[in-house]
This record gives sequence, C-alpha cells and structure tokens, in this order.
Amino acid sequence: MCKYGLQNSFQVMELVSAWGPLIYMGCFAATLSSAIASLVGAPRVLQALGKDRLYPVIHVFEVGYGANNDPVRGYILVFVISFACIMIGQLNAVSSLLTNCFLASYALINFSCFHASLIKSPGWRPSFKYYNLYVSLIGGLMCLIVMFLIDYVTALVTFVAALILYMYVAYRKPDVNWGSSTQAQTYVSALKSTLELIAVEDHIKNYRPQVLLFSGSPGSRPPLVDFANSITKNLSFLSCANIVKGPLTQRTRNIITRRAYNWLGKHKIKAFYCSLVEANDLEEGAKFLFQLVGLGKLRPNMILMGYKSNWRQCDKEELKSYFNTLHEALNMYLGLAILRVPNGLDYSHMLEEENQTLPNGTEVPSPTPGTIDVWWLYDDGGLTLLLPYILTTRSQWAGCKLRVFALANRKDELDMEQRSMANLLSKFRIDFSDMIIIPDLAKKAGESSRLEFEELIRDFKSKSNEEIEKEDDGFLISDAELLGQKEKTNRHIRLRELLLENSKDSSLIVMTLPMPRKNSVSAALYMAWIETLTKDMPPFMLIRGNQTSVLTFYS
Repeated sequence: MCKYGLQNSFQVMELVSAWGPLIYMGCFAATLSSAIASLVGAPRVLQALGKDRLYPVIHVFEVGYGANNDPVRGYILVFVISFACIMIGQLNAVSSLLTNCFLASYALINFSCFHASLIKSPGWRPSFKYYNLYVSLIGGLMCLIVMFLIDYVTALVTFVAALILYMYVAYRKPDVNWGSSTQAQTYVSALKSTLELIAVEDHIKNYRPQVLLFSGSPGSRPPLVDFANSITKNLSFLSCANIVKGPLTQRTRNIITRRAYNWLGKHKIKAFYCSLVEANDLEEGAKFLFQLVGLGKLRPNMILMGYKSNWRQCDKEELKSYFNTLHEALNMYLGLAILRVPNGLDYSHMLEEENQTLPNGTEVPSPTPGTIDVWWLYDDGGLTLLLPYILTTRSQWAGCKLRVFALANRKDELDMEQRSMANLLSKFRIDFSDMIIIPDLAKKAGESSRLEFEELIRDFKSKSNEEIEKEDDGFLISDAELLGQKEKTNRHIRLRELLLENSKDSSLIVMTLPMPRKNSVSAALYMAWIETLTKDMPPFMLIRGNQTSVLTFYS
C-alpha cells in the first residue's frame, strides 16, 4: 500500500511543490485572509439576520455600537466559536463540516445566478466578462457532488440544516422584501398561466364563481367579506371593490389599498383589492367596475353586494342608484347575489369613532348544525343551487343539511313533481336532505301580511297625478303600477308567509332574486318586495344567475 497521498500524508503538497516552505507561506496567508474576512463579515451577517427577526433569539445580535454600528456581540460570538475550534487541537475533526458549509454557500450562489438568468429578470445584469447561465448550473451541481464525495454524512447534515432554516423562514413569512429571484419567478409563472388561460375555452364542468364583491373598505363590512370568502375559499377569483367620491391623491389611494390588504392578510382571506374607483354614485362606479375589473379569463362572472337596509331613509337618488346597479349587473350578463344578515353589514360608523373596536360576531358566525334552505323559484342557469352546495363543502357550513323548495307546475301531481325534482337534483349530484314542493303560491296572502306591506310602501305612494307627472324617473309607486304588479306583489307577500312557516329557524336562506325590470317596476316597489322577503329572517341571500348553465349531468 502506498504510504503517500492525501489520505495517508497531509504533507503531500509540500512533497510535490518546487520549494516546500512556499506551501506553508501560502497556507498562512490564505488562512489569515480568510480568518479576517470571516471575523469581520460573519458578525455583520448575524446583525442583519437579527434586524430582520428571521429566527428566535438572533435579535440580540442586532445591537450595534459606536459611530459605525459595530456588531460587538457578533464579534464576541465568532471569537468564542473560533477559539473553541482551535482549542480542539485537531482541526481536521471539523474540516469536513467547514468545507461542506463553504461548498453549500457556493452552490447556492451558483444556483441563484442560474435562476436569475433563467427567468430573465431585468434587474439581473451581471458584469462578468465571460458568463453563461449553464456554467452557473454546472458549478452548483459540482459543489453538491464534491460535498457528498468529501463526507456524505456531513453533506446530509448540512443539507438538512439548510432545509430546516429555509422552511422555518418560509413558514414564518417575515415582513421583509429581499427582491429575490423567486419573486420574479412568481410573476413570470402567473403571467404565463394567465396568458395560457385566455386560449382555454369555457366549459360548464370547470365553472367557478368569480366574485366581484362590493365591500367598500373590507374592514368596515367583515360579514360580507367573510361570506364571500366562504364561496371562493382561495379556489376562485375574489376582488373587493370600493367606490369612493373623489378626488383622491395617489398617496391617499396607496394608504387605503395598503390598509385593505393588511386587513385581508390578517384575516387570512385571499382576495384582490384593486378596485378603488372614484365616482359620483354607486351606479357610475359599478359601471366602471363591470367593464374594467379582471384580467383575461380572471374576470368576475357574478356580483355580491350587501342589502341596502336604509332604503326607506336614504336619499331618493341614492336608492335609484342602488336599484339601477342591480339592473346594470344583469344587463352585463353577470350573476347577482344580495346578502342580508340580521344585524346589518356595515360597521364603518363604529370604526370612525375613536378607540372603538368591532363587536364580537362581526363575521357570519359558523352555524350550529342546521339547514340551508334553497328556494329555487326560477331556472336561472343553476347558480341558486350551486352556491349553497359550495357552501356545504366549507368547514363553516359542513354540518348544515340542504333543503330545496320548488314551485309546483301541476298541483294535482305533487308526488310526481317531487320525484322528478329529486331525480333532477340527483343527476346534478346535489346532495340534499329534503325536497319540498310549494303548491299554492298563487293563493291570496293573508290580511295582516297585506296590511304590513301597505304600511311598508305608504311613504312611497304617489298622492296625485300631478305628483306622478313631476316624478318622471320611476321612483314613486303609482296606483297604476300597484294594479299592474298586483299578482307579483301578492306572490312575494305569500312567499314571506311560506318562509315564516318553513325557514324561520334555518341557518341560511337562499332564494332566487326577483328580476329588477327597470322600466316596469319602480325602485321603491322593488325594494319593498325584497324587504318583505328578508325582514327579520336568518341570514338571507338572494341570487339571480345570468341564464348561463353552471350545472351539468356529466362529471
């Protein structure tokens, strides 16, 4: 066996050199320069880690001293570690670990150069005279190979330690911005996927509710935002819209947007807040949003908004703007949903008061196991059925059973109607607990219910023909309109009676939204219909699809 070679003789470099002492001189010079660089550089890196608060306890090393903010505590730690290694007396005992750590850092640097070049980030402008991204890749791979050739156990320990440190930072998600190449990669991947999505044809099996939420500032309407998040749940598009009266400076807009994203992040809601629109009223702002929100196929296909509970007290123009917005949404072939909860949705007046905090239960509470009652009155494409089904797949509503109410076409064959409807829902793979057919919706409503409705619209009824002529914008309710809409009015009053009879104690009620026909029904009468349906009820969602099918028999 040869007694020479690096495995058997550490003086092999001296033996093959032209002059042995030159090797010692080079080793001393290299060791001294590396030691000085490590003693000066490592404490600075440790200080930077402490300032970023990436790891526990490390923050004690962020303190600097003197005019140059010298990391004295880091110097002491590095000195202690270096001194301990020297006192071992056998540096070869830690040489493989030190070498692996250096090689790991070199490998990461090479991979970083390769990745930055691969994604073609404009900010990556290397000044190397001779450079190719694949040279960096090969260099990184060679560093890894050498790590395992030197000592595979130490290489594995180094790799696992680096992976744990990385996963810890990824889990904590510190509020720092390094401008890393992974951020650029995220942008490139998102852009590529969005462009590829444009060429993908829409199919009913891949339908997802993509929601434009009229939330205002998200923090002022937490129940509405929470409910919308229950529908999308990080699996489809959700954009929060805020319509404000301008003008706003760009600085103010940035502050409002940042606060909105901070609130969404704090409540773990994945949504966009890119819809801060300046407009004179809701209708004008909504028209802007309907046309502009979204990118490619990532565009809203339905609108979710809160119920205007103050419609009887608000300004006439404000009520008309709300009503026209509903009409405009359907006119743009968008689905429409209106949510009403018992305590209201808007908490902005409380947030404006100094030192006020939101009361408990500002989010739609997770219901105790109960029922979600779906009143499927008209075929709107299936959205009225799909959204409640989606809610039952979420953890908040998982304990709720689905009950479906439908209208009878033939009163003398209710059993057959019920079986047919149950068979239809089974084909759609909608898991329901009960199917109830309503046979007598056209029946005349009770006297007390009709008197209650009369009281509701009393302040909006026109007093004379002269008043009708002055009011040419369809706001007041004329006697002619009441007579022409008598059947529909009775229908909604009768629906309320059935709701009180069947769904008063349900966890959520979902019903097909009456069609807001702009030129045939006044804003006040339409809002009276909705008020009649939803007043003093459990959480209530009115839905109207855009007549595009969202349910299919095929899986």
